[in-house]
Amino acid sequence: MIKKLFLLGIAVLFLNYCTKLNDNPTQPIVENQSGNITLTMDISGAPQNVAQVKGFLARADQDTVFFTFEIQGNQAIAKIQDLVPGDWYLQVDAVDAQNNVLYTGHTNVTVEAGKVIPVYLQLNPTTGGVIIYVSWGEAKKVDFLMMALTPEGVWHIVGMDLTTKKTFDFGQGRYPTIVDENNKAEFYFLKDRDLLCKYNIMNHEIIPISQLGLNANFLYYSKTLDKILFDFKFFGDSNKDWNLGSVDINGSNFHTILADSFFEKYPVTPNTEDWIYYHTNRADNESIFRVKYDGTQNQPFIIEQNYHAEFLAFSIDGTKYVYTRMAIDSTYMSIVVKSLNGDVKELNVTEIGEPTYPAFTPDGKSVIVSIITGPDHRDRQLFLWDLESNNLEQITHGSQYFWYARPIFW
Repeated sequence: MIKKLFLLGIAVLFLNYCTKLNDNPTQPIVENQSGNITLTMDISGAPQNVAQVKGFLARADQDTVFFTFEIQGNQAIAKIQDLVPGDWYLQVDAVDAQNNVLYTGHTNVTVEAGKVIPVYLQLNPTTGGVIIYVSWGEAKKVDFLMMALTPEGVWHIVGMDLTTKKTFDFGQGRYPTIVDENNKAEFYFLKDRDLLCKYNIMNHEIIPISQLGLNANFLYYSKTLDKILFDFKFFGDSNKDWNLGSVDINGSNFHTILADSFFEKYPVTPNTEDWIYYHTNRADNESIFRVKYDGTQNQPFIIEQNYHAEFLAFSIDGTKYVYTRMAIDSTYMSIVVKSLNGDVKELNVTEIGEPTYPAFTPDGKSVIVSIITGPDHRDRQLFLWDLESNNLEQITHGSQYFWYARPIFW
């Protein structure tokens, strides 16, 4: 009986190449087009019935390359040399002693001539199988983080390089938040049901911090309060209402900010003040309120008659904010940017879909927004709104992930 694989491991591929240049400029340039791949897989958590790991690389114009991982303690290692640059289909199988395939995963990998691009493979559990997710490029190129749903219905922490539009999959997790905007080496997130963790991008290490013991959403580090904010319910609570709470960055000192009979979600603070902003159903429709950390001075910030106002976010310098605006009958949907000097910009996205989770780029000149583009609530793609040109560009495509949510920048 095939068991659910808790964690087969993380495989790191390095694509290497070398190029020879003739010093004589009158002679043609000679290139060595071969590439090498090294796979290293942690199998310390593999089920006992896994006896061997093997795989193959294939492409239409080349012979299929079969290989077997050499097991060395808790690692399985495979080295494949002299590959032609281009796209290759990679399949990895975990087999038992009788060579029966227990778990399998596959993806496409690219060998690029003239570049050294690390590719991080993560083998993640599904019932009865293994799925391989790929992250291209150097982790230091991640411009922002988000959470995204895989086709198998598993939340992952995903980063993106805005220049290349390439994504970087950091594995299973939810609600990434950045505690130090100057430190691109780590972020905080929730793993499993309620485990607060820190992720080290440089060595792909997950550091458990604290078990929160409650159902928390939308982690947000408040620089002014030096707290991690979130909305929450206790496990087993079937009530549709949510409360606002916080913990220190070490997961201690749980504090209830608001606990009443309202739907209170998505707490944020600007970097210039200690108000906690959130959207709620305290008014007749979804509106945005603000409150002090001790629960006092709870007051409306944005209430629009006949419209829902949700998903407030501030620019890094605190001079403007963005939120989504939708008619109660859903006949009009837009993204609104307001500056403290009174300037207002609004982009009508009704023909595209329902906007969610807007966020400013660090320079404040653009807004990333996740728009529900299909009939399924999961069908969300990311768009980039250039505030100067008013151009709206779709920056994610395809079905590698669903439900791109909560982009957050350094």
